[in-house]
Amino acid sequence: MRLFGADGDRDVAFTNSQQCQAELAAHGDRVTLVDVGDLDHNTSAELPVPLVLEFLIEHAR
Repeated sequence: MRLFGADGDRDVAFTNSQQCQAELAAHGDRVTLVDVGDLDHNTSAELPVPLVLEFLIEHAR
């Protein structure tokens, strides 16, 4: 599983993503948290779309 968050997001705290990762990991899930950087909320949602698609294509095989 891969989560995306932005340390620069001022609308949703990056710590929410970190907490989600920790809770999933506590239940045995392997989770990678990708910090897309110092971006605003909307840009941080749009930027990783190609990365999400790439991840899904890789894991659909």
